[in-house]
Amino acid sequence: MLICVALTLRAESIFWKDVTGYQPQCCAAVASPSSACNQGEESFTSFLEQWNSSANFRSERVNVTPNSPETFDGTPDEKLEWMKQTVGYAECMLPLRAQKLKRSHGCKDYATWYIAEADCVAFCSEQDCGDAGGGSLICGFERIKGIWYLTFIAMAG
Repeated sequence: MLICVALTLRAESIFWKDVTGYQPQCCAAVASPSSACNQGEESFTSFLEQWNSSANFRSERVNVTPNSPETFDGTPDEKLEWMKQTVGYAECMLPLRAQKLKRSHGCKDYATWYIAEADCVAFCSEQDCGDAGGGSLICGFERIKGIWYLTFIAMAG
């Protein structure tokens, strides 16, 4: 169960879906060199490797699209700056990597790719520690003119 706090998300965003655990088909598609997301000018896996390892790269690869979170009534530049700041807060959750359900220290964790299409990939990570709380992260990526960008981010916890 995802709980998003302090965010108003547009219902029409392709990234706002009910993710109910590890999605093996999407995870396999993201990892496969022959999948649609890994074809073209830039493969998603090569983008992801750089995304997970370079703060400068992450800062350069954030973009606002109609699928981006509607956080406030700011200009496109203000929305872009807010998304870049949120990416900075999410760095503690890197690397983005799928992981089947595991239990440790009274918590249940999983991370999954839940959309894996030619021009759209989405990731969700969730930690549920019962009464002690938990957290979640959603990242949505879109290929724009052959290049991958983060266009959606939501965090709670």
